[in-house]
Amino acid sequence: MSEELDLRQSIAEAERARQLLKDPMIVAALDDMRNTVYTNIRTSSFKQKEEREYLYLQLKAIDEFERKFKLRITNGKLAESRLAELKRKFKQVVNLR
Repeated sequence: MSEELDLRQSIAEAERARQLLKDPMIVAALDDMRNTVYTNIRTSSFKQKEEREYLYLQLKAIDEFERKFKLRITNGKLAESRLAELKRKFKQVVNLR
């Protein structure tokens, strides 16, 4: 039964992650952050190597933030499949009796 609860938790987390990634405020914030970093990279001078490296790390952090939510969504899809499989197996066992 613990596996079922874990799967249901993963599914709920996936739905929440999906909602957050579609939230207009979050979408706008991520876009604004990326645009600001890209603008700062484009307007940096040749000699500002360290600043550009820092900006690159900011981009990677933004991407990683978003990736974590997408990973939750993927895990939720896998959990849905596993839960459906468990239900099918349970029905088979019940029908054998």
